Amino acid sequence: MREGGYPCGWLVRYRHRWHSTPRGPAAAKRVLSEATGTVSGHCLHDLHTGTTWVPVRQHEDDLGASRTVIRAEDILHACPPCEQ
Repeated sequence: MREGGYPCGWLVRYRHRWHSTPRGPAAAKRVLSEATGTVSGHCLHDLHTGTTWVPVRQHEDDLGASRTVIRAEDILHACPPCEQ
């Protein structure tokens, strides 16, 4: 495994960040939740910021769905598919 990388096909549990705006833009707040998915491609490392990005397809999505890219530091647990 490359430094900071996860092999394609591994299962991951990660923190997912999104913004909620219940009462307009002034009340926007950051919400953290957990999601699970499968690593769906090669990791990318940004040398300028030192951040490693991991492409993930959420388990609820079908195979044709687009991938999301998450930071490697947001991954809470990772395992090969055989260790589900």
